[in-house]
Amino acid sequence: MASDWADTIKNQYRAGSDLKQRKVSLLDYFLEWYQTFREPKLSVNSKHKYIQTIHVIQNYFGQTLLQDITPTSYQKFLNF
Repeated sequence: MASDWADTIKNQYRAGSDLKQRKVSLLDYFLEWYQTFREPKLSVNSKHKYIQTIHVIQNYFGQTLLQDITPTSYQKFLNF
């Protein structure tokens, strides 16, 4: 789940979307991505897994802005 999301962000960045320009938190960005691209197609069980991921992001990063997350801090999160 987190890796799917990370792949989406990498693809957007490669396509010219500068995510650092957006003043949005990682949590808010993930929620928007989930609600737009994943939630409509998921089973109830899969939705629960994404909700768990949302809670983990919220607890780890809080309202940290995307522009303030470094590759190292994101890798530490993945290792968490």
